[in-house]
Amino acid sequence: MYALNMKVILLILLLFGVWLAPLVWVNRDSQKKGLRTEVWNSLICFLGLIGLGIYFFARWRGNLALVQSSREVEEKQKVLVSSSPTERVEELRLFRRDGEQVRAARGRRKHQWQTGAIDEIRQIILRALDDRATDIHLESMEGGLRVRYRIDGILHIEQEYSHQSLSRSIISAVKVMAGIDVAEKRKAQDGSFRSCLGESRVDFRVSSSSTMYGETLVIRVLDRERGLVPLNRLGLSAGMLDHTRSILQCSQGLILVTGPTGCGKTTTLYTLLRQLNAVEKNIITVEDPIEYELPGITQISVHPKAGITFANGLRSMLRQDPDVLMVGEIRDEETAGLAVQSALTGHLVFSTVHANDAVGTIARLRSMKIEPEMIASALAVVIAQRLVRKVCQNCKAIESSVPVAVGCERCKGTGYHGRTGIFEMLLLNKKLKSCIETSGEIEAIRQAAVEAGMRTMQEDGIAKVKQSITTREEVLRVMR
Repeated sequence: MYALNMKVILLILLLFGVWLAPLVWVNRDSQKKGLRTEVWNSLICFLGLIGLGIYFFARWRGNLALVQSSREVEEKQKVLVSSSPTERVEELRLFRRDGEQVRAARGRRKHQWQTGAIDEIRQIILRALDDRATDIHLESMEGGLRVRYRIDGILHIEQEYSHQSLSRSIISAVKVMAGIDVAEKRKAQDGSFRSCLGESRVDFRVSSSSTMYGETLVIRVLDRERGLVPLNRLGLSAGMLDHTRSILQCSQGLILVTGPTGCGKTTTLYTLLRQLNAVEKNIITVEDPIEYELPGITQISVHPKAGITFANGLRSMLRQDPDVLMVGEIRDEETAGLAVQSALTGHLVFSTVHANDAVGTIARLRSMKIEPEMIASALAVVIAQRLVRKVCQNCKAIESSVPVAVGCERCKGTGYHGRTGIFEMLLLNKKLKSCIETSGEIEAIRQAAVEAGMRTMQEDGIAKVKQSITTREEVLRVMR
């Protein structure tokens, strides 16, 4: 289907009138004065041809076609409607690792990565922020580049580029911004950059790797506004919330958060530290890497080449008169021993351990040569967790009191929007401490914990299903 472009028709009629009037006047006057009319008429026709050339030039540079397809009209309307997102892309400022603002040079003769690539990166980043993505994957493929976002823990294809030159330019531009060696394409490298949109600042951590088709970059999105959540929004039940607030009143002890990679352990630790943050307390952390800057808290980044490991960093922190310590992760015997000793000598110590559940953390500490008596004396609480997707409140359906993920535009057809935690909390009372000291069987400790009132992650997940927060399928997915 086609439609007349009325603006262009009016423009043509106007130009025709401007050309026709002098043509009639020149033809009449040349006859009266006995001049050669063919010369003057030819001159006016030549000027008309120039005007026609101007029209075709304007049509090439803009939308001046006499007729438009209905699709072209719709696309034009879409552009008009989406002018605000375009302005947002232009307002998004990018800053290199060294703090210098990225300014893409304009003009056709400039390098492509300075023009098209930067514009594409801005759009990729802005869409990622709008979609609440936690990671951006730029994956070199045969013949181009694939862009995937991790949203609510699941990867989704966002876009694919089939133009190899632009694909390579996008990879190179991100590496330049992140302070990564562009010439090095085989060795894994790390870097960072940041963006600002109005008053909102977002940091990005970049990791590069080499594949058979080229380089792949994974960009971690560190949005402080979304990454740092209040204690009451973690997903803890009312009982667990009360226990957590009570534990935070202690002056010493070891508080461990456990679970697999990507389950939100660091977010939980930051939330707990922010609860404790006050001018009368000296809080120090050693992290690998520092995810978010926490005002009022001293944060140290692990740097193995400079001799700063979790163990060395913990030793250094103990000489800084700390009240509260946070070790990003207990990975080895030395760090485990120092963390336990610190908790026994008057410090409140936070850390993470990789284990399947809360009771499994005790087995993990034992494997690091920590004596059962030391574990029982130092350990205050273990919080095990997973992240489940929440049912989209815009499109959820309830069947037999059980939520069903349907799918809509808001949740991109997934049926889920946002995430929350499911938890189990192992509180060490006297009976459990005695069980840890005397029994070598983890199952016996687990049984004692359940008898003491511990609600398992599965039970917490089922409770959230009954509350229409998540679905059975989602709980089963994360608990596999």
